[in-house]
Amino acid sequence: MFKEIFAQINGIQLLPNISLIIFLAVFIMILIAVWKLDEKYVTKMENLPFENENKFEINQEGKNI
Repeated sequence: MFKEIFAQINGIQLLPNISLIIFLAVFIMILIAVWKLDEKYVTKMENLPFENENKFEINQEGKNI
């Protein structure tokens, strides 16, 4: 069914190539952005879950103050 529908669309052969080019462009841009990250920022972000600074204090009933 889909084969007959897609056969009637003009230029359908270009869509896989265009989608591959878009995917590769986005993937390469993300790789470059990650590669250029500041090492201090990465270290800060990876240690963030282990920091012991609580923004909220919890009282004895377990509710935020």
